[in-house]
Amino acid sequence: MPCLLAKSVAKIKKWQNEMRDSFISNISVDVIEDLHVLLGNTQSSDEVIINSVVSTLCNTLNVAAKNTFGTVIVNKPHKRKRVNVKKWFNIECQQARNHFHVQKHNFTKKTSQNKTNMTAASKAYKKVINRSVNKYKHDFRKYIRNMRSKSPKMYWQYISSLGKPKRHVDLDNDMFYNFFKDLNAHVNDDETVPDVNLPDVNLQHNLDVDITADEITKCINNLNCGIY
Repeated sequence: MPCLLAKSVAKIKKWQNEMRDSFISNISVDVIEDLHVLLGNTQSSDEVIINSVVSTLCNTLNVAAKNTFGTVIVNKPHKRKRVNVKKWFNIECQQARNHFHVQKHNFTKKTSQNKTNMTAASKAYKKVINRSVNKYKHDFRKYIRNMRSKSPKMYWQYISSLGKPKRHVDLDNDMFYNFFKDLNAHVNDDETVPDVNLPDVNLQHNLDVDITADEITKCINNLNCGIY
């Protein structure tokens, strides 16, 4: 979840109809007259001048509203940009995600066409993600193979880093001593050896004899020479 930060901004207070005359008097007449002259001498197709006129007019009205109604300080939360940590998430994935979010927002107006566009954008986004993930895995495997043959030291350092970190436990010396001091102690004080009826089994195994020279010679003769 993205972190929300508070940002203090000055906001113009709402319109008050009883202060309408004061608002009109605070509008700069000189600026309005200059804009009127500029528009009279400008072709309707000149977008640069038209945009400049609109911007100047908006600023003039904002200044008049601020001087008439005043401002109030509000804390406007804004989202901190989330840093992507997935190495496979490239610019193509970002563009596909943005397109999907646009189509998803358009689907707030539920029409069949908007639904079709959102579904198509969702499938395209998943396709781009899968292609990017597979490409990243393929390139990474190739990089590991090259590192194994060209830089074995770095390869084994990487392999070792994949293991789980060893858990370090602080063991008190007294606890260690108390655990092992009576480990071999008898449970009871009875030192008598119980009489166990064991079967009479000959423990002398046939393999428990010396190897003879004849056995070695026989094994050598059974070898397939020239086969390794």
